Amino acid sequence: MLNINFAAIESSNRALGRAGEESVVAAERLRLTAAGRDDLAGEVRHVSAVDGDGLGYDIQSFQGVTDEPVFIEVKTTRYGKEVPFYISGNEVETSIELGPAYRLWRLYRHGKPDTGYDRLPGPLTQRARLKPDTYRGLPSVGS
Repeated sequence: MLNINFAAIESSNRALGRAGEESVVAAERLRLTAAGRDDLAGEVRHVSAVDGDGLGYDIQSFQGVTDEPVFIEVKTTRYGKEVPFYISGNEVETSIELGPAYRLWRLYRHGKPDTGYDRLPGPLTQRARLKPDTYRGLPSVGS
């Protein structure tokens, strides 16, 4: 019988996701500082760490020259760019609601010498091929 440690896999995935989010927070602060906006760099918020993981994005940052907010969802993988990534229905809906203020940062091959990233502006329904992959099972009526 195959013995799979699901708790270890979940822990590893959470750590990878957190590391990706922290690297994007640092990159956003650096970008804003380089643009002469130290004031905004100090206000970049890692909302998924502070407020929880249900907002549909992980980081609240700023355009740079203006004070306009941007909302960033981070997807981190150790695999190559061509491997699909998972995104929740809430994250897709949030990208629709926030439109161009939404960004998805896709970090791939994270932690490897050839780490890379892509940035997709919202709404994601116009920028990515989305395929439903997960269903929620509810108790049947009358059982």
